[in-house]
Amino acid sequence: MTSSEGPVTVVLSRTVKPGREDDYRQWVSETTEAMSRFPGFVGAAFNEPTALNSKWVFMPRWESTDHLLAWDASPELQQRIETLLPLIEGGTDRQRHQGLDMWFPPPTPTAPRPARWKMIVVTLVVLWPTVLVLTAFLNLFPALHTLPWLLAPLPMLLLMVPMLEFWLMPAATKLFTRFLFER
Repeated sequence: MTSSEGPVTVVLSRTVKPGREDDYRQWVSETTEAMSRFPGFVGAAFNEPTALNSKWVFMPRWESTDHLLAWDASPELQQRIETLLPLIEGGTDRQRHQGLDMWFPPPTPTAPRPARWKMIVVTLVVLWPTVLVLTAFLNLFPALHTLPWLLAPLPMLLLMVPMLEFWLMPAATKLFTRFLFER
């Protein structure tokens, strides 16, 4: 798979000037609308600052790198950047991710991206025991056995996804750094 194949997510982290938060929310809404008029735009997520992260994070997703590059070269993006600058302090931290690599940030800026097969192996090593433990835990609650089949996976997902995002995958990345990043 080449870099232009497959979905790509851009993670844009910024510090919004105090008092400009509502303006920034409006900017995100208008920028998402502008992106939606471009071929290959899949959607966007938006996270406001938390106790763990003081940055405002905007994450547009594209069908391919080629679609992202078309947006990056557009006059619309330049216009959106001009309206953004008065709202933020400092610059924008921009990271581009494809596939599982969002869970495996490199230990240094120059480190290569891990091989896909290595990311799959580490993800399976983390998921397998997590699913086993959560299944055993959730089986302690008989009321969950009565959920309709469409809702039955929801309790596990509500527990597993935050665990993976905030604790398990960051810990696994540290634990398996040599395996993931050494060639």
